Amino acid sequence: MIRRALVSAWQRAADWELKIIASPLVGAESGQLSLEEAATLMAQTFPAGAGSFPSVLHIMVERDADRELVEAILRRTA
Repeated sequence: MIRRALVSAWQRAADWELKIIASPLVGAESGQLSLEEAATLMAQTFPAGAGSFPSVLHIMVERDADRELVEAILRRTA
């Protein structure tokens, strides 16, 4: 369900030609997903194509430890 919501959000952002998106870790706050699962899902579903919309994703977290975890996950999935 969260995967579908993310794909839909990225499609809507493309329709609106939004280049930069900022978002918290979708699904982690509600307790449905761990931070690692949420970050992985966002990285896997985000459209990564040169010149496409959206092209930049800023994942917002509160703690440095969470930022480090997200950065490590993004490096692995890139």
